[in-house]
Amino acid sequence: CPVCNENIKFDLRSHMGGHILRAARGVPEAVMNPISGPLPCGFCGRSGAADCALTMKILSCSIQWSTQCPCMEPFQYGSANKGSGNCPCRNVPIICTLCAHPGKETDTRPAIWQYNMEAHLADCHPEYAHPGKADGLPLLEDVHEATALTALEESKFGLPTHAPFTKIQQKENVWPAGVRALKR
Repeated sequence: CPVCNENIKFDLRSHMGGHILRAARGVPEAVMNPISGPLPCGFCGRSGAADCALTMKILSCSIQWSTQCPCMEPFQYGSANKGSGNCPCRNVPIICTLCAHPGKETDTRPAIWQYNMEAHLADCHPEYAHPGKADGLPLLEDVHEATALTALEESKFGLPTHAPFTKIQQKENVWPAGVRALKR
């Protein structure tokens, strides 16, 4: 592992997910190369490395993702996105639906790691509330689902739990209670 130097024989992505979440939640770790910087890579933990840029393409029956990270390991997207009792980590590439993505739905688009979504929201969409920030506009339901951690993930990685997050907008085209659209 590039962060803790532990010999990881299986599933570096899940192991690195733990480092990323602990860094994001401020849980101290005694490691050689701590996670630092925004949006760390889900394989190596580096931030801002050009070869760790992540892209995704969503097709009718599959999801294709790509990175040139030197630590990249292939994984089954569907299984990883669900997590399991033995491996609850769901840190997979996702596309932020709040970002503008011109072109067709099947075009290759920039992606981010799921465990970086709260940091992405804070940097790129600060007007929205999220599990780490209670104030702001209600978060769209699909974005919340991409951001929320399961209790099993929090427990497995030794994380303090966030307070329950309920500021969620159920449907994209419906204004939340108390908010009215401006007439043009």
